[in-house]
Amino acid sequence: MSTIEQIFVVGFNHDSIHTNDRNNLLRFIEKDALCSSLEEYNINAINVLQTCNRWELYGHGSIEGAKKLLLKFVNTNIDDNQILSLSNIDALHHIFKVASGLDSMVLGDQEILSQFKKSFIESKKKNTLNGFMERLANTSLKAAKEVRKNTSLTKGTTSLSYAIVHILKEIEFRTSDSILLIGLGKFGNSILKNIKTYFPEVPLTICNRTIEKSTLFSEKYDCDMIPWENCNRRLGYYTLVISAINSEEILFSKSTLESTPKYIVDLSMPTPFDRSLRKTETIKYFTIDDAAKIVNKCLKDRKDSIAPAMEIIDEHIKEFINWSITYSHSDVLKDWKRKLKEASNVCPFFQSIDKEESNYYLQKSMGNFAKYVKTKKASEDSEKVLFDYLKSSH
Repeated sequence: MSTIEQIFVVGFNHDSIHTNDRNNLLRFIEKDALCSSLEEYNINAINVLQTCNRWELYGHGSIEGAKKLLLKFVNTNIDDNQILSLSNIDALHHIFKVASGLDSMVLGDQEILSQFKKSFIESKKKNTLNGFMERLANTSLKAAKEVRKNTSLTKGTTSLSYAIVHILKEIEFRTSDSILLIGLGKFGNSILKNIKTYFPEVPLTICNRTIEKSTLFSEKYDCDMIPWENCNRRLGYYTLVISAINSEEILFSKSTLESTPKYIVDLSMPTPFDRSLRKTETIKYFTIDDAAKIVNKCLKDRKDSIAPAMEIIDEHIKEFINWSITYSHSDVLKDWKRKLKEASNVCPFFQSIDKEESNYYLQKSMGNFAKYVKTKKASEDSEKVLFDYLKSSH
């Protein structure tokens, strides 16, 4: 079987599973344990890409084994048809589109490139990649950077953190209202900057697990802060609560709050909010999916860039496929190079010419053989390929 045919994508994302179901799944997956079971499931290499709206395995080997491996670590209530399952050229296109931001919840998402790159760096450190998957990652990143440079796909301020601006405008937020922002990581910091830029007069309070960061940011952005231990009790004191934290447990439920806010914008994954709050009639609840829909209204320029972005991706996919054909025959190419070297050491002609000219003929012979190899199937016997080539050359 050729190496391209063994590429797979298995997992789930914003298109395949609803937000609440993704929350449940994320509580059950054990990333390190998943990567340690590859041989048992006939998987040669694997990469885990985890973002706020996707959990996908990119790998090389048995797709059925990958699905079984994934299902071993998720909630057993999930149906097999809810799992994204792609192989061969379809998987290849998906991986390139993800890296370039074409498959993001928000088209052209600028965060995905660094997340994609980081995931492969982590996989390499864990020794779950092979040369084939490393080349695939590098070619995908190369295509993504070219898309960024030559199209408008990632240009503009349309991001999930910027969605807060649209939501505040949509609900006609007033300067007499108040906001509580929970979470001051990279995502929360972006949200904080956007609020202070576009709504500088709105009273803003921040809260983070570490008091040091809350103090630092409250001074930097001239806003109030509350300690983490008071967050649950004070939640209802604010008109709008924005959550930008990741929590493996439910932190906020209707039974634990003294009062409830008027609006909740839940940009967390997994969510810290219990379903009781999400279904409360007095609360207008925005999920991360709702935020994405709002942002997508501002994406005309990015949508116009889809076609040229796909042209760039297709060119890089062709480049990768051509390389993979040679890669699949790496053993026979090495064998031919060794035989050439041995022959040149005893051949009178090669002994009569200088080293530079000798290298020229050797490289030319390797190039001709590589072209011939590309016409053969990866599963063909190495000795037979060499024999057939020698026979065809006479």
